[in-house]
Amino acid sequence: MDKGKRMIGFTEVCIQKVIRSVLLISIFILTISILVLSSVPPVCRDELTHHLAVPKLYLEHGGIYEIPFIRFSYYPMNLDLLYLVPLYFGNDIIPKYIHFSFALFTAFLIYYYLKKRIDSLYGILGVLFFLSIPMIVKLSITAYVDLGLIFFSFTSLMLLMEWCDQGHAFRFLFLSAICCGLAMGIKYNALILFVLLSLFVPFVYIRSVSAESARSFAAIRYAILFVVISVFCFSPWMIRNSIWTGNPVYPLYNGLFNSETVSEETVNEDEPEKQSPRLNHFQIRRDLYGESGLEIALIPLRVFFQGKDNDPRYFDGRANPFLLLLPIFAFFGMRRLTRMISCINKRHK
Repeated sequence: MDKGKRMIGFTEVCIQKVIRSVLLISIFILTISILVLSSVPPVCRDELTHHLAVPKLYLEHGGIYEIPFIRFSYYPMNLDLLYLVPLYFGNDIIPKYIHFSFALFTAFLIYYYLKKRIDSLYGILGVLFFLSIPMIVKLSITAYVDLGLIFFSFTSLMLLMEWCDQGHAFRFLFLSAICCGLAMGIKYNALILFVLLSLFVPFVYIRSVSAESARSFAAIRYAILFVVISVFCFSPWMIRNSIWTGNPVYPLYNGLFNSETVSEETVNEDEPEKQSPRLNHFQIRRDLYGESGLEIALIPLRVFFQGKDNDPRYFDGRANPFLLLLPIFAFFGMRRLTRMISCINKRHK
């Protein structure tokens, strides 16, 4: 009987080794393939008109300056500034490698998280799954900034979770806020992350401490600290845009910060015939693409199944259906995790 158990255990170990080897070889082949695909001159529109063009103009000018005729130049540029170094030496391919490196950094964090929570084999599987997502592969061979946004956003979330697990040690909250600020300095999309995590801080603090020790003031204090540190890291771009345009997040919410300027640009009472009605997104889908109300309502699902690259009608890309289905499983075991955190906090006390 013991011999049979040992044979079964030995077989399982061998199978795991084979699976591990296959996964590692797949990751290696995928990485090499992406590096080869990246070793060509940039051809994508945003590379040539924004992420490489604006830093190139800064180099020619000898510093950062306002470029009114390029709207993209008002966007935050934490990652774009890294491209200045290879561009200075006349190389426009290395920026692609820099961008891809953030995908590898994110993959390492995924491995670390899954290894800690489950097992190293699942960590390797998570790395392969992430790097092989079609959208990640597409981004990895371009000099964009989205992979940097993913890395700092995920790091911020990971550090916030570590803050909960480690008894609310301030250093984890501090580092999480810095990463959130750096993410906002890469792309305005991270403003959504900033709002969500700022609300998440007091919520997760109250949920992770015992009822008798939970203090609303402490939760609000942590949230304020997170907001202040994040905004401070993002502030250089806010100050730049405020000086140039009077709007710290230009061109977003320009009607709020520069209402008079916007009204002068958009309304011309002397020449009303030049004014053309502006269609919203729903009218465009209905009138231009002939979609029904049901098709428009199903867009959040259709983007995972009907997307096509370089086709605005089909969302200019396809999101992996796994991104729709797998997050559901992230909520399994939340109650048990909350009880574990409470037990850890009691032991610390």
